[in-house]
Amino acid sequence: MSTVENEFQTQELTCSIFSYTLAQFEELQTAEAVQMWEDDLNDNSCSYPLLVQSPFNEYGLNLSTSIDEEPKSKTVYVVPHYFYTTADYEIEEPIDGTYTAILAPIVGTLFEGRPMEFFERDGDQIYPELAGASDATDFAISFYWGSEFAGSFALADVNDDILADIAKKFT
Repeated sequence: MSTVENEFQTQELTCSIFSYTLAQFEELQTAEAVQMWEDDLNDNSCSYPLLVQSPFNEYGLNLSTSIDEEPKSKTVYVVPHYFYTTADYEIEEPIDGTYTAILAPIVGTLFEGRPMEFFERDGDQIYPELAGASDATDFAISFYWGSEFAGSFALADVNDDILADIAKKFT
């Protein structure tokens, strides 16, 4: 059986997540919301290694996945984010096919790269530690209605028209 030991490299998602009812989303003041999303992305975001571009897929480990919190229907999810093209991670224990990749809450199923929070086997958890990363992409923002993708834009481009068009997709 193949294992990944000591370190691995993959793309990384850094994101924040906001959830709204449709009524709350429709009442957002665009300039204030964009500033809040950007501030939160700068100050309170979380970073996750991506399963899809990781050696866990390349080496054929085919880790099973699980998620603690999935998107809820009839909820608007706003996900400001950026990616590091490559990120280096360290792990304390070798990971083999007997582990489950626990996906990041909500965004683990929303993003195609399948962002991971940690690895788990028999109740033991292994969290990857970031050791370094390449340059980041520009800030972007993605919108979802439950788990249904509604659009993605450069965060700096979000305006009243974009938010109105996104809201129309939910009704």
